[in-house]
Amino acid sequence: MNSFFLWLLLSATTYRLGVFIVLDGIVSEPREWFLNKLTTLDIDGRKRVLYTHEVNLWKQLPLWRRKLYELLSCARCVCTYTAAASLALPYIAGWSVPLPVAMWFAATAGGLVLWAIIDSD
Repeated sequence: MNSFFLWLLLSATTYRLGVFIVLDGIVSEPREWFLNKLTTLDIDGRKRVLYTHEVNLWKQLPLWRRKLYELLSCARCVCTYTAAASLALPYIAGWSVPLPVAMWFAATAGGLVLWAIIDSD
């Protein structure tokens, strides 16, 4: 397979999966439920969902929950994960991927560039 075509395909896949995970309405309820579960803190016997601007309360959450929330709500992070996942698909199909680590970073960058071009307001 042509390396440029593979890069273009991986970039488009990365863009679409990233938008689907971070912004798409189809998965908005499960995404919000999971992110709210990560950021719920028991304060005086009442459960309360915290937001990142509530710095003092935010720091009371366990570190792993704060970091996982940040990794799952960050568009650049999700693009990196989806690029890695979409890079595994050609391997499963039996295609050879030239310079897989470089292609991973290139697909991430391509997906983010597509995101910036298509979704810019």
